[in-house]
This record gives sequence, structure tokens and C-alpha cells, in this order.
Amino acid sequence: MANYLVTGGAGFIGSHLAKKLLKMGHSVEIIDDLSKGKIESIPPGAVFHKFDLQRPPDFLGPDRKPLDCIFHLAGQSSGERSFADPIRDLQSNLISTYNIIQIANQLQVPKIVFASSMSVYGNQKRIPLLESSPTEPLTPYGTHKLASEQALRVFANHSKTSISVCRLFNVYGPGQDLADRSQGMVSIYLSYLLENKPILVKGSLDRVRDFIYIEDVIDVLLLVSNSRQGYEVLNICTGIGTRISDLLEMLLLQFPEHQTQIEVVSGTLGDQFEVVGSPELIESKYGWNAGVSLDKGLEKLLTN
Repeated sequence: MANYLVTGGAGFIGSHLAKKLLKMGHSVEIIDDLSKGKIESIPPGAVFHKFDLQRPPDFLGPDRKPLDCIFHLAGQSSGERSFADPIRDLQSNLISTYNIIQIANQLQVPKIVFASSMSVYGNQKRIPLLESSPTEPLTPYGTHKLASEQALRVFANHSKTSISVCRLFNVYGPGQDLADRSQGMVSIYLSYLLENKPILVKGSLDRVRDFIYIEDVIDVLLLVSNSRQGYEVLNICTGIGTRISDLLEMLLLQFPEHQTQIEVVSGTLGDQFEVVGSPELIESKYGWNAGVSLDKGLEKLLTN
């Protein structure tokens, strides 16, 4: 049995990860400030600390069980919202990462898995995106994720902690917050359908995204957590681009009785146009590739 710390464990991805770890028989601690996460999402058996990681935690002392890995998933995750309050985004993302580094250093944690974002790339001409592609974020959120990556790189170079930076693309699946229409394309459009309201699309229907199902994301987070390869950056994606118009068509097929209209308005600040990742690196290093296609993922989402 291993001991894990999951930051953001009351959120969408974190709660799925914590449940899987507990199911595997491991010990799980969760840190979450519940600003977006929900208390009911915390799985039974996890030790929960309600705490905002803009401050160093004072409850993780050296006289405790050693941690085998920290999954650092906490942080504000909306590019749109980061423009409204960039200082809060800085605290939620970059400052929290520095505090996790401090914990890892003090407790000599051998592994950190960090949830970064496709937002670090901005708009690039060459698609699919490689881990070596230029990083030109268009939002405070993407900027702070990229700065967090660099902070972790510096730490890895001066410590024995191995770090996997996972640049997550468009993650979707059961458990996303349908009330939050500032992040998560699939969940945003699904929320309108479930309310039988016109779907409001902010930005062009020709935009392209790489959608990856939550189960695939959890599998790869667990896989890289066992690696001790120093510092690495990995795209967590399918390599398949889907136009927003095609995504909407796929969703509408699941609601044949709905007379739903689509209203297209101007896009949000910092919105990316085409974001498709290459999974070649993680395939070559770990033998991993996404197993759930978008149509199957949407079917699983709507039946859960």
C-alpha cells in the first residue's frame, strides 16, 4: 500500500483519481479549499484537509507517514476567469505549486505528478502540438501553468524528486460541474441540453479541440506516478482533433427530441483556435494511448 496526497481532490479530475487510488488499496489524503470542488465528491476513506494552498500547509509534518507521490491537481482552471482575477489565478496556480515544492522538499517526496494544461501552447501554426512546440500562452491561467512547470523543473534539477508534468487537453466525463459555464466545453454544452435551452457557443464553430475521456486521464496519471525519470513533460491527449460543430452534432444526436438551437457569439479573451496534441512521446516512453473514442466517451458520460 502506498501513501498519496491529491491536491484538488474534491474537484472533477482529483475526485476520480482519489476514488481509483482508494479502490486500489492505497492511502489517500486530499487538500482542497472547496472553492470549486464539492465536499460530496470526496470519496469515503480519504483523509480530507480543507485548506487553500496559497499558504504552506501546517499539518504535514515530518513525523508522519512518508508520501510516495503528490498529485498536484489543485488550481483555478478557467482561462476566461483568469482575466477577471489574475492575482487570484497566480495564487491558486503558481503560489500553490511553490508550496507543494516546499512540502516535497521537506518530506523528501520521491515523485510529483503535476496537472498542467494545453493552454501553455497558445495558438501555434504547426499541429499536432509536440512537447517541444513553442509555449506562448494567451491567458494569465496559461502563463501561471507554464511558470509552475518551470518552477518544478528547477526543483527537480536540485533535488531527488522525480516530476512528471502532464499537459492535459480537453478532459470530459461524469462528475464535471455542469453549473460552471466558464470551463469544460463538453460539460458547458451538455448543461444547456439538459435544461432544454439554446446552446450558447462563445467563438467559432470551426475551432478544433482534442477531447480526452476522464478514465484515460486517470490511467495515465497513475502510470507516470510510478516513473522515476527526473523531469519530463508529456501531452495527455488523443491526437485526434474535433471541430466544435462536430462535437455539437454528436451531442445533439443523444437528444433527438430536443429542439435545441445553437447561438454563436464572439469568443472569450485568450481563446485558442486549434489545439490538438501529439501523444507520440507518451506512447514511446510508456506504451500508453487513449482507449476511449469521443463517441464512446459521450455515450459513457450520458449513461452515468
